[in-house]
Order: sequence, then C-alpha cells, then structure tokens
Amino acid sequence: MANYHLGRLLLTLGDNAEAEKFLLTAADLDPKFARTYYLLGNLRKKQNRREEAERYWALFKDLDKVPENRVFPLTDR
Repeated sequence: MANYHLGRLLLTLGDNAEAEKFLLTAADLDPKFARTYYLLGNLRKKQNRREEAERYWALFKDLDKVPENRVFPLTDR
C-alpha cells in the first residue's frame, strides 16, 4: 500500500521516474489491485506512451469489475 500511495504522490508532483518505480513495485506486490493500473495508465499518458496507457486502463477496467480488487489486502510483504 505504501508503494501505491508514494507512487501516486510522486506522480502528482511530476516525478514520473520515481513514481514509475513505486507503482510498478505496487503492481508486482498485488497484481490484482485495480487502482495501480489506473495510475500507471496516467503515467504512460504523461510519458506520451499512449498505447501502453490504453492497455493499463483496460486492465484497470477489467480488474475493477471485481469488488475484491478495489481494496489493497493487508499482508506482511
């Protein structure tokens, strides 16, 4: 969860390189958490990588259909 929130904050501040690192880590730790992919789509859009952005947004939409994917599970990782 910390990686997601830190990535979101860095993306908001415009530090795309650092945001990418934390968001990709968040996606690796919980590949079913939908909101991470929404932010990764926004990041790719800012990087002018539109096709990748569209893929991340599509993944977000698909995962977000399942309510369990809308919350980040508590783990010891």
